[in-house]
Amino acid sequence: MSYKDILVYTDPGPWCAARFDLAADLARTHDAHLTALYVDAPPYTPVDIIGTSVGDAVKQWQADLRRSRQAQAKGIVDAARQRSGREIEWHSVEDALESGILLHSCYNDVIVLSQDSNPFNLSEPLEPSVAQVCLGAGRPVVVVPRDNRAKTCGEHVLVAWKATAQAARALHAALPILARARTVTIMEVDAAKSGRIAGADIARHLARHGIKVTVKPMTGSDADAGRVILAQAEQLGADLIVSGAYGHSRLWEMVVGGTTRHLLEHHRIPLFLSN
Repeated sequence: MSYKDILVYTDPGPWCAARFDLAADLARTHDAHLTALYVDAPPYTPVDIIGTSVGDAVKQWQADLRRSRQAQAKGIVDAARQRSGREIEWHSVEDALESGILLHSCYNDVIVLSQDSNPFNLSEPLEPSVAQVCLGAGRPVVVVPRDNRAKTCGEHVLVAWKATAQAARALHAALPILARARTVTIMEVDAAKSGRIAGADIARHLARHGIKVTVKPMTGSDADAGRVILAQAEQLGADLIVSGAYGHSRLWEMVVGGTTRHLLEHHRIPLFLSN
């Protein structure tokens, strides 16, 4: 089993090159096709109280800015193509940011995004909400941290396990990575202190897939699970965390659970998330 289509969100921002470096490594490992998705979001055109739209000069400035940003993004993709030696398909769509990514996620195995940046830094281009994509895509998302401390991705994997549908989907979506990993550690935070060996059941299941794992049971509360997971990943020297993305959608917003939010805000190695 392996991935054959990897979608990389593309923009002219400072984190885009790191996304492509990680995605190229994944593509090389799985002999997968890489697609750079550029979402050209239509500009906001305000209308005043008497219905007068923005002037032609503003419209021209918006058009010039959109062309400039797309050209910068293409330059980043071209540089990534040269670094990696892999072909990267360029795909540009005009759509709202998240909806464009969610639509094209249907045709790929994995989506690669970057950790959310500071929303108040207006000098950077608009970025998609990682939480919205994770909860709405129906495909696993690899989130590359802004300060990525991992030199590799997928050699030593920490699976943050919990007996839920989200964690089960994440784990099975990650099987192609787990099967190739040198080390896989299963960690389950047992809040109930039930006396069982936390993580043993899912370790047995992975063993039947031919994946050798180490079980690392932990005791702690659900409220502290995010911190415990990140601390354990750093202690083990893991280069990828696999976790379910917990949350739910509402009409106008996506709400993630406390553990998922903590991971998204504080991770320093890549995350593999699925809802």
